[in-house]
Amino acid sequence: QLGVCSVFIGLIAENLRSEGLPRPFGLLIAFAACAALSQLPDLGSLAPLSALGNAAMACACLATMAASVAHLAGARLLAALDTTATATATAAVASASAACAHSNGTDATTPLAAAIATATQCFYAYEGIALVLPINSQLSAAAETKYPQTLLTAVLAVGAVFLAVGSLAASAYPRIDSASVTVYLLDLYRGSPIGAVFRAINVFITCGVLATFPLQLNPVAAIFEEACGLASMRTRRLACFVATSACALLVALVPTLDVLIQLVGA
Repeated sequence: QLGVCSVFIGLIAENLRSEGLPRPFGLLIAFAACAALSQLPDLGSLAPLSALGNAAMACACLATMAASVAHLAGARLLAALDTTATATATAAVASASAACAHSNGTDATTPLAAAIATATQCFYAYEGIALVLPINSQLSAAAETKYPQTLLTAVLAVGAVFLAVGSLAASAYPRIDSASVTVYLLDLYRGSPIGAVFRAINVFITCGVLATFPLQLNPVAAIFEEACGLASMRTRRLACFVATSACALLVALVPTLDVLIQLVGA
């Protein structure tokens, strides 16, 4: 779970990098914000912000699929969707098309390495679902009978979203070099109205990830409390700060976000 928290910090830093901040400064800002939120005494007030995070990810998935479909359909459709397209937007489309056309020329990734990376990233992607498993023990007898079917439906739905976003984005933009597809699309279409859309989505994602970071850290804090016998709020806050610091240190030691995700998944 600490690895997942590290990815959250890394994603915030990556989104800040896309706004022109050097990675060390982005990481420092991400750490400071996450460390501050980790000190909240009551996470109940963050429940509405969890919905913000879900909405941010939904917007990112829909926008990515829309851009991918438009790009696959060709530059003409993309220009038609962008009614205020400028020369910069046209150049971005041409650049994207050229990258796709020459994608097989410089990719040195071996099939085995790609398969391992895919497996570890898929494992990481599904890790979050494990957080809801303990809910089963807290359900009423009537609700408990429906829980397996609800969980299976959620797993299949999430898997379908992963497959749709991943296959469309990879088909349209095979040269993606960022662990965050929205950051890649922002860099690709920067200066155009489409780029402005993805810039807003990145801000939305950053706020959503930041708001849900304490919820991800909470299981770690609970384990620390039980293992170390932390009784006071002061010691609990100290444990949360130390855990957040360890996560930020891991992000600083790993060169890129995609490698961090693969490391956590492995």
